[in-house]
Amino acid sequence: MIVSENAPSSPLKSTIQVPGGSSQPPPAYASYQTTNPVNYQSSAVHLQDVEPAEPRFIKAFCVAACVWFLCAMLVESSVDLARWRRHGHWVSPNALVGWPSPGDGEIAECIGGRDWNFAPLTDAIPEASAGDPAIPGVPQFPTRKSWPFPISARTNFRLPVSSNVLYFLSRGSYASGMVRYETTEEDGNYVKVDVIVNYKSQSALDRANICRLSKGDEENGVGIYTPNHRGGRISEDDRLDFTVNVRFPANKTEPNAFRFVKDLRADFSSFAQNIMGMRYAPPPQNRIFFQSLNLSTTNAAITSSDLQSDRVALHTTNGPITGKYNVSTYLRLETTNNRIDVNVAMTDRAVECGNPPRLHMRSSNGALQARIQLFSPKEEGAFDVDATSSNAPLTLQFVEQPINSTLRVNARTSSGSANVNLHPAYEGNFTLQTSNSLPQVQRTVAKDPTGKGRERHVDYGRNVRNILQGSVWWGHPKKDGLKSDVRVRTSNSPVQLRV
Repeated sequence: MIVSENAPSSPLKSTIQVPGGSSQPPPAYASYQTTNPVNYQSSAVHLQDVEPAEPRFIKAFCVAACVWFLCAMLVESSVDLARWRRHGHWVSPNALVGWPSPGDGEIAECIGGRDWNFAPLTDAIPEASAGDPAIPGVPQFPTRKSWPFPISARTNFRLPVSSNVLYFLSRGSYASGMVRYETTEEDGNYVKVDVIVNYKSQSALDRANICRLSKGDEENGVGIYTPNHRGGRISEDDRLDFTVNVRFPANKTEPNAFRFVKDLRADFSSFAQNIMGMRYAPPPQNRIFFQSLNLSTTNAAITSSDLQSDRVALHTTNGPITGKYNVSTYLRLETTNNRIDVNVAMTDRAVECGNPPRLHMRSSNGALQARIQLFSPKEEGAFDVDATSSNAPLTLQFVEQPINSTLRVNARTSSGSANVNLHPAYEGNFTLQTSNSLPQVQRTVAKDPTGKGRERHVDYGRNVRNILQGSVWWGHPKKDGLKSDVRVRTSNSPVQLRV
């Protein structure tokens, strides 16, 4: 930088004099003294290193995973211990499977997992898996394309036909299907039980066990076991469709004799049951006679082509009961939310069995219709019929009745018509009742069942509002001490009696 001589003076070098003063030299400096330096204590600042968020998240996740794993191991160990205490052995922790309970009997053998005989389906769907047109409510799959279970497996068991009790059951939520009771033309001492299962995946099949069981006093059976489903809808991939064929051997040692079975019991869920006693008829030796038969199921039908038995009890829910039944002691038919449509033949063998036959039928929210034949080795005989329905019509038709027999009928329904058609051999009293209409008695043209040409008489006794009472008999004068009695009752619908 070049400074010109004419440039103004710097303010720091001003020549202005202070008024009244003269220029004084600066004061002398004091002598230098040594002083101790002042030490200032400074506070040390410590800066903490902050760990990035991502490593912290990974550590927390690992800790949580370890805690979850330990809790899961504890719960699984508790479940395994509970299974061990229940079953007496360890059950695979990897998959829940169905297994018998102690009350089902001792386990003779069980088939499960890879123990099945695997047989691929042919182009035609097997008869055992295609549904049965004779059983109402059983789905039909007439073509391969509509069949939902592409894989098949099977196994079989043998049970002594002379067993005091033959029993069959299912437990669990994943199994459904059909059970058939039938005879074969083969002679022998064993009942053959063929089990066919259709499914979609091996994991579904691995949940099931089919076991041959036994109890004391010669009780033998077969059980189908799957786990119980807890909540939600069961996937189609997890379902198992079973067909169980129970085949009784023919009785070829006694000509014209039925194959005798002491006691058959079945308790299934979602299994239709079909008694096919006439499959190889007419030879009697190819038919079955059950001293006692007790079948129970849910959400499925029960039907019979021609059952022969002393005592029969059938129970289902959400499924119909249909078919032909021949009994000599009692027949009990019960269903809910479905119908009863049967042909019943009852034979009074009071001399042989000690009790007159009794027919008990009960349905709710479903029609009840029965065609009834009454027989007796001799004239007379006694029969009891009790029929109850609700929210549906009720119809009883007596096709046969012995002369001079005693018949007691109690038929009732609600919100549905009630109709009873008596056989001409009926002689006795009747009571009809409804809530909002007049009871009706319809006389039919009938001939004297004894062939003596007697005249049919109907006498109306009490007729008050919605109640009608009376009597019916053959000949003149009126018979004293009529033992038969028919009572028919309904509400909100008509009631009619045909005599």
